[in-house]
Amino acid sequence: MRVIAIILATLLSAVTLGSQESQPTTQRGTGLLTVCRDTTEFSRGVCMGYILGVADTSKGVCVPPGVNVRQIVDLCVQYLEQHPATRQEFSYQLILRALHEAWSCPAQ
Repeated sequence: MRVIAIILATLLSAVTLGSQESQPTTQRGTGLLTVCRDTTEFSRGVCMGYILGVADTSKGVCVPPGVNVRQIVDLCVQYLEQHPATRQEFSYQLILRALHEAWSCPAQ
């Protein structure tokens, strides 16, 4: 399952929303935030798929029981909105940072 999530995240990072080069991609935080703010079904699917692909393969993150998919996506989008200075970093790094800040596993 993790292999599928990694492949999905990799493929989605190369997706562009249109044929023009100026369209956002999910590779950097700025592009991912643009995609996640778009209200089209396709963009919502790309946003959710990318974030969940990274979340499913992350280590050291202990999402509490009862947290749903929408909450995970909302957390990551909120992180992107609240940290504009980091949006040029790779999206997967920003997602991991958001998840670790919110739900790091207890030290053992």
